[in-house]
Amino acid sequence: MFNLNLLPKKEKQNIAWEKRTSQTLFFGSFIIASVFIFLILLFPSYIFLALQNDDVVRNLKLEEKGQGALQTKMIENRLVTINLNIRRILQNNTASFMPGNFIERLNQLAEGRVLLTQIQYHQGGGEVRIAGWAETRNNFLDFKNVLEAQKEINNIISPINNVIKEKNIEFILSGTAQNP
Repeated sequence: MFNLNLLPKKEKQNIAWEKRTSQTLFFGSFIIASVFIFLILLFPSYIFLALQNDDVVRNLKLEEKGQGALQTKMIENRLVTINLNIRRILQNNTASFMPGNFIERLNQLAEGRVLLTQIQYHQGGGEVRIAGWAETRNNFLDFKNVLEAQKEINNIISPINNVIKEKNIEFILSGTAQNP
């Protein structure tokens, strides 16, 4: 088949222009209609999600308040428990032997006389063992006599090895601790 177009060039351009314009209008109207339909379908979803968002934010705030109150209550319960435990400890330890006070008292007695190197205390029987170093026998005997005069420790036992040397004495004493 053979097709021959005898129209002038200007009319051919007008026809091509009208063809392009109609195609552009068709695609443009199709796109506008598609966007419009999409928006119509999307708008209810947007409103639904916006309302859901407000509810979620409100629920999160309520949950945070609830968790804060729960955490506060848990902390309050812990503090009450700790305070009760502290009271029990203080009530139980008022008449018991306190090693920290005993060691501090021993250091005060030893100051200027001897150097304490080891202090052992066995809670079961109240047995105390003190080891140390004295520069002279007189310093050691002075410490031993001061220690025997104290109420905190009784029945002090000093081996004979402690007084054999005149100088540079490494000593060991043992005894029984008493409740203050």
